[in-house]
Amino acid sequence: MSTNYRLRAAYLYFARPTPILPDQWSRQVLSSLYPQLNLDAVRIVGRMVGALPTPAQVDSNMAAEGYDEAVFRWNRRDVTDSTGQPITLVEVYEAPLPVAVPLDASDMRTPPFTRRDLMAGALAGVGGGLAMGLLAMLVGLFDRSGAMSVWAPLNQIASAILGPDVVGPQFNFTTALVGSLFHFGLSALLGMAFALIYHGVLRLPRRLGAPVAAGAIYGLIIFFLADLLLPMLAPGMAFAAKPGFIAGHMVFGLVIGIVYSRLRPNFSGLLVVLASLLFLGAGVVVTSLNLFMPVQASEQAVGVDSLFNLMMGIATVIFLLVQAALVYAALQFRRKPGDDEDGPPIHGNNTLEIIWTTVPAIIVIIISFLSYQTFVAERAFAKTDMVVEVTGQQFFWTFYYPEEDITVQNELVVPIGRPVQYRLRATDVLHAFWVPDFRIKRDAMPDRVTDTRATASKIGEYAIVCAELCGAGHAQMRGTIKVVSAADFEAWVQEQKNKTVDANDPIAYGRSVFQKAGCTTCHTLTDAGGAGQIGPDLNQIGVVAATRVAGQTAAEYIRTSIVKPGEYLAPQCPMGACPANVMLPTFGTSLSEAELTALVTYLSSQK
Repeated sequence: MSTNYRLRAAYLYFARPTPILPDQWSRQVLSSLYPQLNLDAVRIVGRMVGALPTPAQVDSNMAAEGYDEAVFRWNRRDVTDSTGQPITLVEVYEAPLPVAVPLDASDMRTPPFTRRDLMAGALAGVGGGLAMGLLAMLVGLFDRSGAMSVWAPLNQIASAILGPDVVGPQFNFTTALVGSLFHFGLSALLGMAFALIYHGVLRLPRRLGAPVAAGAIYGLIIFFLADLLLPMLAPGMAFAAKPGFIAGHMVFGLVIGIVYSRLRPNFSGLLVVLASLLFLGAGVVVTSLNLFMPVQASEQAVGVDSLFNLMMGIATVIFLLVQAALVYAALQFRRKPGDDEDGPPIHGNNTLEIIWTTVPAIIVIIISFLSYQTFVAERAFAKTDMVVEVTGQQFFWTFYYPEEDITVQNELVVPIGRPVQYRLRATDVLHAFWVPDFRIKRDAMPDRVTDTRATASKIGEYAIVCAELCGAGHAQMRGTIKVVSAADFEAWVQEQKNKTVDANDPIAYGRSVFQKAGCTTCHTLTDAGGAGQIGPDLNQIGVVAATRVAGQTAAEYIRTSIVKPGEYLAPQCPMGACPANVMLPTFGTSLSEAELTALVTYLSSQK
């Protein structure tokens, strides 16, 4: 009976950088050396070294890899690749076999199970857990009603073990970190169990088809086992099955099978996998946690934040991957001292080109769909919406409630939980109605009416900002939106209706005209609650106005300044020299004669 040695592993040592990753380049080199050999059953490892190893170093390396001389033999060969680079090839053979079988494509036996295969199983499990998490996140974005799910019952077991306070609705950085570590740890253990059963016990072939099919079956087994274990671990955490449960766990198993069939981990490969998982984990954390946006004070804010966080998470992963690749390329492929040779001609990598073309296309399609979904949700106007007419004017906001026939300036009050349609227009220049905490922003234009919609979801006071440069007082054009309960809103409406001003009292009437016309936005006047810093301080204006122009009374000077604001320019304003052409010249026509007279009388009384 003759003996034969079968190739079980190949180690290729490179003293110069390879055109692509060492493991991938090693497979191409080995394929050119053994074109008839089925390499699926061969462990191929590429190593970058400072100098090609000696025979003694090869023996030491093989012993460190765990190859027993009683079972394995190895052979050191000096070869070259297609670029002419010298390579040391170490072929590891398993021997002896009882029959002579040619070393060709018929060699389909499964290689022995080693610690590296266990590591490959763990990494495959982590990849399956990551794929399951990403799928769950995407399903959650597309199906916000919660009708679908791919996360349970595996995550339900995590909740049962860690407790609902850790894996539950109280989601923050700590719970995300603990829950993620538990989830990926459990996924790694399940991947190791798959490798041990599939490869170590059953000794099944490690080609692509068989592990993938076994992985799908394995995912189903995990689903049914988890479904059985959950009532035992947490009897009170019963849940209704959803359509995505089986699909999610099948994806988990499929990814385990795919990764395990292709992965031959070494130290450099392990670093790449761990770094990739770290970058993807950073993206998931950024996507899951609202790190950069203000308070969510409206129902529309949830959809906007979900979209923004998804885009931010994707950008985080891409940024980290690109920067890591740049650092690796700068260090690995830098010019060595004294090396003036041309770089090797590299055709490229079709797999990478397909990936970096397909993945961005998929990302853009998903973001486009979600953006349209968010836009439609914001524009879902209904006849039952409460209406507020918003008017922008340099440099204040006026809000009119047509149903209640109430007009207020700069302070908008809305009830919680009721959809409000904001109809916007401007009287002078372009303005933009922006409520950051509501995530709404819309232009207000002089020649048309625009609109936006929001449903307040949190009681409190939030800023209204003009987001369009509209003049010297643009920075001061701010208002407040106050969200109150339905009962408090009704009380506020009644209070506004009960407010009456005696038109026969020129001081009170003039004060109300001053406030209604938005003068408090630009001027400081304590009696009327004005704190503006754009125009001159009007405290004691009744005294100052009488000294400005010889032969004019204070009332004449004030009236001219209102009707013809370019006629006089005050010498000093709170922020420095008074700006010209800021005050609108329309007050002479927009105010009635009675309002103008009352306003002049009121201002003349400020002494």
